Amino acid sequence: MFPMSTSRPLLSFFLVGCAALVLASAEPASAQEPLILQMADGRYYHPASGLIASDKSILLKHIGAGQTAIKVVEEVKVSAPAPAPVPEKPLVLRMADGRYYHPGSGTIAPDEASLLARIGWSGSVGTVIGQNTRPVAPILNAVYRAQDELRERIKSQGKDKRYPMAPVGQDTPRNVTIAVWNKVTDQISYVEGVKSGRDLEIEGGSPVGISVRLTNWINSDYATSDPNHVVVAVRYPIFHEIKEGTKVIRYDVEEAVYTPYNKTLHQADVIVEGERILDETIQKAAQDLKNRGIGSRALSGKGVTDTVSPDLIKALVVIEHVGSSEARGNPAAATGKVFATIGLNPGQAYNYAGSSAGAFGLAQFIPSTYNRLAARPELGLIPDFQAGMRDHQNAMKASYAYLDAVLGELPAAAKNLPAENTKLFEYLAAAYNGGSSKVKTAIQIWDEQISGELQPHQILTRSRLHGETIDYVKKLRAVLPVILGDKAPTPPRPASSI
Repeated sequence: MFPMSTSRPLLSFFLVGCAALVLASAEPASAQEPLILQMADGRYYHPASGLIASDKSILLKHIGAGQTAIKVVEEVKVSAPAPAPVPEKPLVLRMADGRYYHPGSGTIAPDEASLLARIGWSGSVGTVIGQNTRPVAPILNAVYRAQDELRERIKSQGKDKRYPMAPVGQDTPRNVTIAVWNKVTDQISYVEGVKSGRDLEIEGGSPVGISVRLTNWINSDYATSDPNHVVVAVRYPIFHEIKEGTKVIRYDVEEAVYTPYNKTLHQADVIVEGERILDETIQKAAQDLKNRGIGSRALSGKGVTDTVSPDLIKALVVIEHVGSSEARGNPAAATGKVFATIGLNPGQAYNYAGSSAGAFGLAQFIPSTYNRLAARPELGLIPDFQAGMRDHQNAMKASYAYLDAVLGELPAAAKNLPAENTKLFEYLAAAYNGGSSKVKTAIQIWDEQISGELQPHQILTRSRLHGETIDYVKKLRAVLPVILGDKAPTPPRPASSI
C-alpha cells in the first residue's frame, strides 16, 4: 500500500518544496527511461504515476519497468531550511491535495489563480514551490476542495462568525449549499436549495437528481440519481439557542461546512486516511502530556500516558459513534464508518454530534466531567467545554487524563494490569460510560454479568452494571479485533461472551 497524506500546510511542505526546486535543475532522464526520484526519507517516487515505495524494486514492479531501464536522481538531503530573504513575489505552496497555500496570510485556495486573487497579488505570478510527493485520493481531493470553497463563500459573505437570528424554531426550513463532484471531469458544482427534513427544493431543479436519503440535520445522507456525481460537502446553518432562564431569546447562527458520511464515500483510501488522522491526533495529545510532565494519579512514578493505551482511546472514539447492532453485526464496517467520517472531516469530525445527556463531540464528554478536568491547570485544557471538545487533540488529552483518574479509583487487581491488557480496557470503558463506582464492585463477577450468565436480579445492586454499560462493553469487544489487528489477543473471546 502506498502512503498518502492530506496534511494541512506544515514546515514539511517547505522542506519538500526546496528539494523539488533542486530536482528541477537536475538533468532529466531520456524519454524512454522512467524517472525515479529518491526522496530525503529514502523512499522512491515515480512522478509519472505518483506511486511511492520504500524499496526501488517494488516500485519498478508496479510501474512495469525493468531493473536497468531507469534513471534515479538522488534528492538533496535538507536538514533545515535556510532563512528565506524577503521575497519580491508572494511565496505560494502547492500542497499534497493539489490546493495552494499562502503562508503569509494563511489563505488556501483550490487553484493558484484564485489564491493570488484572494491575497490581492496583481503582479507577475508568485513563486510556487512544488507539490508534496505523497499522493492523495481523488475523492479526498474533491472533498477538501469543496469544503475550502464553501468556507471561502461564507467568508466573502461576512458570515464566517456567528450572527443573531430570531428564534423561529429548529424545524424551520434551512438554506443549504450542496457541493457535487463529477467523478469523470473532476469538476465541482454548487447547488443552492432549501431543506426541511427529507424535503429538498433545489433552485432551478437538479440535473443530477439530488435527494435526501436519510435526514439527520447536518449529518443528513444525500444521494444523486447519476452515479458519476457524488455529494462531497454541504453548507448548513446551525441554530445555537441562546436562553434567558429556560426561554430561548434568539439563535446564534453558525454557517457550518461538513461532509456527511454515506456509503458512496466509504472507500479504502478515505478509511485509511481517517485512521491515520486519528492515530496522529492521539499521539500528539500523548506527547503534549509528556512534555508537560503530567504524572499518573493512578500509579505513583508513572506518567499519565503510561497507564492508558492509545488503542483504548482509539476504540472508545469508535464505539461512541456506532450503534450496538452495527458494531456487533459488522465490526469492520462500523469501525470503517467512523474512520471515514474523520478522514472526510479532518479536525471537524463529530463536532456537531451531541446526545440527550449533553455529551458532545468526538470524545463525547459531558460538561461536568470535562469541567473538572479543565480545572486542573497542569493539563493545559481549553477552558470552554464546546471549544475544548471541538479541538480534537485537546479532547484526546482529556480522555487520557480522565481514564487515568478513574483507574486510580479501581482496586489494585485492575491497577496492576498492563496498560495493553484488554480486560483493563473493559473496566476503563465501562467507567468511561457509566462512572467507576459500579465497576469497582462488579469486577469479581465481570464476565458472568457481561455475558448474561448472571441476570440483574441475581446481582447485588452495588455490583449491578447498567444495561447501557454492559452494551458498551459488548461493543468494545466487537470492535477491538479490528482496532488491534495483529495485536488482538488469541484465541478470541467466545461468541457467548459477546
